[in-house]
Amino acid sequence: MPHFIQINDRSQIPTDSSWHDATKFYSYGRVVDTNGRPLTSQYEGRTYRLIGKKEKHNSKSKRIAFLVLTIFLSILTFGAIFRCRSLKNLRAHKIVNRYGLQEAKPIATSTSPQTNKIMREVLLTQGVSVADQMKTHLNQVLNSVLKKESVAGVSQYKSQSDHRVFTIDSIPGHIFKLHIDSTSNDMKDRFSNMLKAVEEIANNKLDLLVVPNAKLFEIQHNGQTYPVLVEKKLTFNPSASGQEQLYEKSGKTLNESVRQLALLISKTGLQDIDFRNIPILKETDDFGLRKIGLIDLEFMNDPTYSAFYGNYYCRDRGLIRCVNLSQVHFLNKFTRNLPINEYSLRSAIRLRKKEIEDNQKLAAFHSKRGIIEGDEPIQINEGDLTFPNYPELEEELKQWALKFIAEINRQIEKSSPNDSKKARRRIQVPLLDEPVNFKEIYSSELPQIDRPFSEVETGMKLDHIIHRFMELGLLYGTVQAPHGMIVQA
Repeated sequence: MPHFIQINDRSQIPTDSSWHDATKFYSYGRVVDTNGRPLTSQYEGRTYRLIGKKEKHNSKSKRIAFLVLTIFLSILTFGAIFRCRSLKNLRAHKIVNRYGLQEAKPIATSTSPQTNKIMREVLLTQGVSVADQMKTHLNQVLNSVLKKESVAGVSQYKSQSDHRVFTIDSIPGHIFKLHIDSTSNDMKDRFSNMLKAVEEIANNKLDLLVVPNAKLFEIQHNGQTYPVLVEKKLTFNPSASGQEQLYEKSGKTLNESVRQLALLISKTGLQDIDFRNIPILKETDDFGLRKIGLIDLEFMNDPTYSAFYGNYYCRDRGLIRCVNLSQVHFLNKFTRNLPINEYSLRSAIRLRKKEIEDNQKLAAFHSKRGIIEGDEPIQINEGDLTFPNYPELEEELKQWALKFIAEINRQIEKSSPNDSKKARRRIQVPLLDEPVNFKEIYSSELPQIDRPFSEVETGMKLDHIIHRFMELGLLYGTVQAPHGMIVQA
């Protein structure tokens, strides 16, 4: 069991050569009590943030010296010496210390249920004001929003068909949500779930989870009363692929956040876990720990805890398929005491491990090609575009090959910098549409080549062009799509 040492400054963590960083430190960033134990909801004392874990190995000579010294001193002290920690350290092959920096202020906690109810609403609604001016602006655009029509000064976001999620330029920093049926309780239920999440976050000291400040109000429109939920916008990368990349790269700075999210799921039955709903925020705490925003708390009280392994039909990944490999192992252990579907859990773990392995292979390909940001164009030496098996078609295939590369580069150039490197270079090339119609070479048959090189049908001109690109190391792979071909560059 590692020893817990309270410190007041990072400089108190040993840096000499006899101590080195522990190989495993999953609890980095966790808040503990004065004994280094996890906090309970009743704890109100001083708290410490785990920021270091060091270990050093005792030499064989030290352990022999300990044995001789122990025998001698045990005779003099009638065995009391065995309670001395310093001698226990000498006996151990390895000494492990965890270092906790005292928190500047205790994490907020609750007292009575009544106080809880008041506190959670105050915490959730602080900083959100619903003035008459806001209602006026909202009324002016609501008719178009309900019909999902484009309106100047309003940005509408992808949502369920009967929901509307939008922002208004004249009310910056806020996002509005409503149901098109004024009699629906969806927004009221969502607000209730947000209150529940805030309460659990406070009670369990989940300080790295952030529920956006929000308020529920009603607006009169065309003789109907619509419940509207207004939230303060959090700051994060809105791209799902960008979030996926962040989850993979954040490492130990995200471990404690994932643990806290797993605990919240176990307390509330929260559902619909996907990159789009649990974004990593741009802000960090004083120790560089990443915070997770909870921007869609529509579904809770799931007795099966499917949030851990996802729902294929609802197209949500589940927490296990969002995190890195060490966090997968942690979640596997965490869920052992939950009434969870074992088959679904094992399937999610297997899928995630395969995704991580595939992403590592693609990252190695990008590294070899010198791809850093993802927007680098494919560069090709025209002299390498040879097709010796078809000398009579070589010039034609070469011209089509250059057009194909130009189309890939065109899409790479217009890709969003918010997207991951993988997504920026995952291109769907339309085979039958403008700006370049590849139908001619996609449907013109040639003799099949000796070995398959992609999942698309072999024996066509475009396949031979792609085969040459892959021989040259310009493309990572291809896959057939309903209306074209997806190319991973």
